[in-house]
Amino acid sequence: EALNTKGVLLDILACLTWVGYLIVGQGIMKKYKPLTIVFYDFLSVFVYVSLFQSPTTTISEVTFNGLLAITYISVVASFIAYLCYWVAVKNIGATNTGIVELGTPIFGVSLGYFFLTMTPSLWQILGLLLISGGIYLIYNEKEVVYDQ
Repeated sequence: EALNTKGVLLDILACLTWVGYLIVGQGIMKKYKPLTIVFYDFLSVFVYVSLFQSPTTTISEVTFNGLLAITYISVVASFIAYLCYWVAVKNIGATNTGIVELGTPIFGVSLGYFFLTMTPSLWQILGLLLISGGIYLIYNEKEVVYDQ
């Protein structure tokens, strides 16, 4: 799909809100365990979503296969991923976790290629090379000595 202004602006807004979430999360990580943070994250999302959609209506429309997909998304793709994320923030800090997270597109394109037979475009490959180069430069940064 093509880029458009609305999509780019929404993505920038998502990034800004994620940074705010991370800053607040790193602060409360000193007091609470990652599991507690993930629990309250998911509880608040349930409440917000319930305001927009009646859970009884949603549940009545779900098929068995849909329920399996929802279970996978909620447990594996969300709960375990968020728990691992907050444990990483607790252990290596928000900045290092963010740097490691830059590898997400690399894993996404690789899994798409191997499991979904998706072929990345030339621009996507170029983007992956730029991301890989950036991660390499960050982790192999040498101490710079400035003239005094």
